[in-house]
Amino acid sequence: MNKIIYLGHYSLDNERKVSPAGNTMMNYVINVLENQTQELYIISIAQKNKNLSKEISNLDNKKIIYLPSYKNDGIFNKLINRYKRKRDLYNELNDLLEDGDILIVYHSLAFINLLRYIKNKKNVKLILQVCEIYADVLENEKIKEKEIKCIQQADKYIFSTNRLEEILNKKNKEFVICMGDYRYNSEEYTKLFDDNLIHVVYAGTFDPRKGGASTAILSSMFLNEKYHLHIIGFGSEKQVLEIEKLIKSTSKKCTCKLTYDGLKNGKDYIDFIKNCNIGLSTQNPDASFNDTSFPSKILSYMCNGLSVVSADIPVISNSVIGKYIAFYKNQDPKEIADAIMSIDVNKSKNIKRIMDELDVGLRKSVLKLLIDD
Repeated sequence: MNKIIYLGHYSLDNERKVSPAGNTMMNYVINVLENQTQELYIISIAQKNKNLSKEISNLDNKKIIYLPSYKNDGIFNKLINRYKRKRDLYNELNDLLEDGDILIVYHSLAFINLLRYIKNKKNVKLILQVCEIYADVLENEKIKEKEIKCIQQADKYIFSTNRLEEILNKKNKEFVICMGDYRYNSEEYTKLFDDNLIHVVYAGTFDPRKGGASTAILSSMFLNEKYHLHIIGFGSEKQVLEIEKLIKSTSKKCTCKLTYDGLKNGKDYIDFIKNCNIGLSTQNPDASFNDTSFPSKILSYMCNGLSVVSADIPVISNSVIGKYIAFYKNQDPKEIADAIMSIDVNKSKNIKRIMDELDVGLRKSVLKLLIDD
C-alpha cells in the first residue's frame, strides 16, 4: 500500500485552534490508520496566535506536519495570512503526494477549492471525511452550493451519519460510517470530586447558533440539591463572557450547584468527564443542521462511562446507540432536567460491549475502503 496522508485541523497540544470534537475524531481515525500503513503523514493547518515556522513531529510510524502559523494582527495581515496559509498547504501537498497515494481530508470550508486542484494535479485516491454540512450552520445557500460541489470531488467517503450519505453520495461511491471515537476508555483517572453529588456535564461549543450551552445552564433551575451541573467548552471571547454571565445569574435561582469549569483538553478533559455521571447533548433539535450533523460528544461521553441526555434528533435516535440514550422532545429547560433526573446513575450500563463491536466493525470497513478499487 502507498503512503497515507491525512489532512485537517489537528493538534497534540492545547495552543492550536482546533475543534475538540474534530480533534477527537481525527485522533481516532489516526489510531485506525496506524495499523494499516508504515507511512502515515498527518498535515495540520491548525494555527497558533503567533508566527511560527513549519514544525514536524516524528511519532512511532507517523509523521505530523504542522504548517506555518501566522499571527492575525489587523485586517490587512489577516488577508495576507489567508493567502500564505493556502500557499503553504498547496506547496506541501505538491511536494508530498505521489501517484497512487491515499489522501484523506477531514472536510472543512477551508478546503473548498483544494479537492478540485488535487484531482487535476495528482493521481491519488481521495477520501473525504464529512461530519457535517457547514453551510447548514451558517444558513447560507450560496456557500452550501459550493460546499456540496467540493464534496462531490471525492473518490470515497467517511460519513458521520447515514443521513449525510443519503444526501451527498448521489453516485453511490464506496463509504463507511464513523460517528466518532468508539474506543472505550477503561483507564484509571484522577478523582476530582468527593461530595456524593450527581455530576452532570455539558461539554462543547458556546456558539448560540447551536443553542446547547445556554439551555443546559437554564435546566439547572429544575434540578435539586443532589446535582452539580458543570459547563465546560469553547467559543469566542464574547461567547465565553455571555456564558459566564448567564451562569452567574442562573446560579442565584437554583438549588443545584452550577459552575463554569473552563475549557478542558486532552487528559484534563478525560479526567474531568470521567468524574461525571451524565453528559448533556442539548443542541437545538429544530435547527436545520441537525438533519445531518451527529454530535460526536455523545460518543465521547459514552466511551468514558457516562449516561447521556440528548435532544430527540433522528440521526441520534435512529442510530445504533439510540437505545442507550435518555431523550427529551422539546428544547425546554424543564424537559431537559426531567430527562436528567430520569437516569438512575447506580444502574449498571453495558456500554463497553456495543463500543467494542462498533470499533471492530469500523476498523474492518476502513481497511476495505483503503485497499479496494
